[in-house]
Amino acid sequence: MCSCRHWARRAIIPPSSDAVGTLIASAGADPEFGSALALIASTGCRRGEACGLRWRDVDLDRQELVFERSVVAVPSGKLEKSTKTGDSRRIALGSATVALLRAHRERRSELAAFGGVAIDDDSFVFSPEATMIEAWHPQTFSHQFVALCRQAGIPHMRLHDLRHHSATALLKNGFSVGEVMDRHGWKTLLMVSRYRHLMEATDRSAQKRWNGLLPLIRLPSTVQRPSDDRRAYRTNFGR
Repeated sequence: MCSCRHWARRAIIPPSSDAVGTLIASAGADPEFGSALALIASTGCRRGEACGLRWRDVDLDRQELVFERSVVAVPSGKLEKSTKTGDSRRIALGSATVALLRAHRERRSELAAFGGVAIDDDSFVFSPEATMIEAWHPQTFSHQFVALCRQAGIPHMRLHDLRHHSATALLKNGFSVGEVMDRHGWKTLLMVSRYRHLMEATDRSAQKRWNGLLPLIRLPSTVQRPSDDRRAYRTNFGR
């Protein structure tokens, strides 16, 4: 078994954006599952957090949602509990994600209506039941993901890699470590060390941009002679 120290040193190798896009597009026959994968990829949430998301946690008008709970696998089935860190977190949603969730709710509302029920705030966002009162089992979610990867011809990708892809995309586009930690619910810098190679690349990119700014910075062309008071200060205290 690897020690925590070794685990922290292991660098993250996230899937490419093309691979993630291909995978989500391959779920077209199952828009419920495709919507869930797109949400995980765009928010970087954990599998259990996606399974535990209820409509009362989502505010499409304000384009945000809050992760307050998680669904975990237990010997007797599944259990709804707090998030992995025990804290809730509120994150913003992009317009594409909002549009996807609106379409998803409309589809599921129509399906629920056939069963004589209506979706309300307590309904799960993603559910194998038409009534939306039952959460997905996390293991079932993962097994379906593996099957979809095989169908799409995408090897060596785990469901959790969508979370890594989200963090990588933010770091590569100049978001601060603090912003990425807040969005993904990291409580310590342990995970950050696994993205060190990505931050080094970002640092080099930042340095190139800084070099481009240097010619725009105007420095005095002549050196001003210090006053008598300044010379005295330098003599007494500047040694």
